[in-house]
Amino acid sequence: MGISFVSNTSADANFSKPRFRAGEWGVLFAGALLILIRVPHISFAGRFWAEEGSIHYARAWNSGVGETLLTHRIGYFSLVNKLGAALASRFPLMEYAPLVTVYVALLVQLSVVALLLFSRIRGLDSLWRKTVAVLLSIVVLPCHEIWLTTIGSQFYLCAAAGIILVSEPDRRSVEIFRYSLLAIAGLTGMVSLPLTPLFILSLFFVRKRHRLIEVAILLACCLVQSSIEPCCGNGGVPREPAFHLQLFPLAIACKMLFLPISGVGITDKVGRIMIENQYISIQMATGLLVVTAACILFYLRKVRMWEVYFLLAAAAGMAVVGFCFAVERESSEKMIMHVTGLDAGRYYYASNLFTALAIVLAALKHLRDGRRIAFTAGAVWIAWVLVVAVSDYAVSRNRYAWFFKGPAWAEEVQRWNEDPSRPLRIWPEPWVVELSERE
Repeated sequence: MGISFVSNTSADANFSKPRFRAGEWGVLFAGALLILIRVPHISFAGRFWAEEGSIHYARAWNSGVGETLLTHRIGYFSLVNKLGAALASRFPLMEYAPLVTVYVALLVQLSVVALLLFSRIRGLDSLWRKTVAVLLSIVVLPCHEIWLTTIGSQFYLCAAAGIILVSEPDRRSVEIFRYSLLAIAGLTGMVSLPLTPLFILSLFFVRKRHRLIEVAILLACCLVQSSIEPCCGNGGVPREPAFHLQLFPLAIACKMLFLPISGVGITDKVGRIMIENQYISIQMATGLLVVTAACILFYLRKVRMWEVYFLLAAAAGMAVVGFCFAVERESSEKMIMHVTGLDAGRYYYASNLFTALAIVLAALKHLRDGRRIAFTAGAVWIAWVLVVAVSDYAVSRNRYAWFFKGPAWAEEVQRWNEDPSRPLRIWPEPWVVELSERE
């Protein structure tokens, strides 16, 4: 029996008639509230996170908007970071400047929600199904490190690019939004660009004009990013990939197997046991990954949807790329951070979201084809992942203070006004911003 991968019916080639989607807009609004109320003091007071303040905001303040937008210091062009910092540096009230970058980051996080709600994705053909996907995109672990910060926006934009890969626009406004978002993703760091080969391969299954344009956008972004000399941080040290073979199965097992279904606490304990008994743990983690892959392939044996396989390929590919190009790749001692629940979590958010969405689509395909046992198995797994993620969402503000607590920017500004030679502390400590006094 052949696999019919070319998606959708002939009706899909046409845009739907414009109508007001009250349900989708309601879910979008609810998603925004869910993001903002997780850490209210960030939403109302703002904060700069790491390079967001120490590099981007400081450069915009000290050197001007023009130099900020047209030059780079971190080895790649990062549009969202530059725009957010430039706007923040010109905000009339310095005490509230971080709110600019917080709400720029909010728009980026909501772009993932908007794509799930307003694009056409096979299987997500009802509001409640879209809502499940939206909830996954907001709470799936690990997301703490990239929450409401433009430094983390490139990882949400990678997730957005992956959703664009497996979806189609159903009206002209959505099509333009997708093109714009894909261009922003390609020009905000390098994280989204490894998906380019999958976009090219998808031309065999989506033989439509919009996919050609999307491929062209990503290829253009690849050219722009490749024209910038790679470096890392302020020192200009070349960022070369490094693959720590012994730690790779441990990191993937922790971040992509244990974390989504057991939460941060258990994953941290498992990670410590793995590090203390590396020789045995490497064999066990490798075997566990092989068994998990076999189980997934068995679950998908009757699922004939190219979108599912492309999402899983994106998940695997982004996990490998993130591991190889991680800032911590310089030594095995630093890479041990990946064998934990939350440390270096930014590199695995998109992979875990892609995996969860793939299981959602596969389960719904089983349901449509009358395989209720298979559907129930997938639905139970997704429900458990959501229970774990929502539980973490509810307690994370107080439990993980390193991510969600830090110096009050307004107080730092007050002290800086009294002594401009004093650096301003930002999140997470001990990061600081050094600003020159304006005339």
